[in-house]
Amino acid sequence: MNKLYLSFFAIMIAVFFAGAADAKKYDLYLSLKANYSIADVDYHDYGTGISDSFNGFGGRLAFGERYRWWRWLHLRGESELSYVALSHDGYRIPMFGFGANIYADFGTEDWLINAYVGAGFGIHFFGINGVGSPDHSGAGINFPLQIGILYDVSENWKLDVGLRYAKIGGWFSEDTDIKETSILAGFRWHF
Repeated sequence: MNKLYLSFFAIMIAVFFAGAADAKKYDLYLSLKANYSIADVDYHDYGTGISDSFNGFGGRLAFGERYRWWRWLHLRGESELSYVALSHDGYRIPMFGFGANIYADFGTEDWLINAYVGAGFGIHFFGINGVGSPDHSGAGINFPLQIGILYDVSENWKLDVGLRYAKIGGWFSEDTDIKETSILAGFRWHF
């Protein structure tokens, strides 16, 4: 049984270093995306509050680095700034955030379309206007999950379409819970 474990680990180490030997390419990129968000907002404070669905538009700007691991697998890390303005029935929730994301891109340079999955960590600052006097503001941490596809427009330009889910809640504001689902579309420029 020990020989079986040793053989398994020897194979895994060989695969790991074979991938590392192939990993000679990395590049930097800049990403700009527009998003449409639908958010379930639950806010209660001092006898006032809301519990409803909001929607709105926003944008994201990210700077990152892509690292080729295996021929069909690229790993990416990026820093991101985001803004979205949610509204519903006279209420408005502007949200500004920043975060860090990691991704795994599946595909090769020969494929026109590649898929990706990702996760991250971020902080969002928000305000709720129209609920009471004075208006409510707060901040919350989130751990977004993302999936999407990339289409190679050219060697340096990629069209990026994705879906993102994040639950933003209760760091400085325990009375607010926001569950945001976003559809994203934009471009990445690799340089």
